[in-house]
Amino acid sequence: MKIHNLRDILAKLSRELQRAEDVDADARKEMRELHRHVDRLEQAHGTEVDTFLDQIKALESRFAAEHPTVARVARELADAVAKMGI
Repeated sequence: MKIHNLRDILAKLSRELQRAEDVDADARKEMRELHRHVDRLEQAHGTEVDTFLDQIKALESRFAAEHPTVARVARELADAVAKMGI
């Protein structure tokens, strides 16, 4: 999977977060972090990818109950990163 595909999924996740009600500042901060990680992912070493996946999974867990669509897109992003085989 190419980085531009990850960017597409991350953009989708951002749109879902914008639509979701009662999203706190911490979640929005995490999204900014995810964007920065995608920017660096091509040159990433294993530990950075692991950190990126951990952040995605944390975001997914946070929204699993109240915002299932956001959680689903976060899971899609995590799967895409894992499939990259970096």
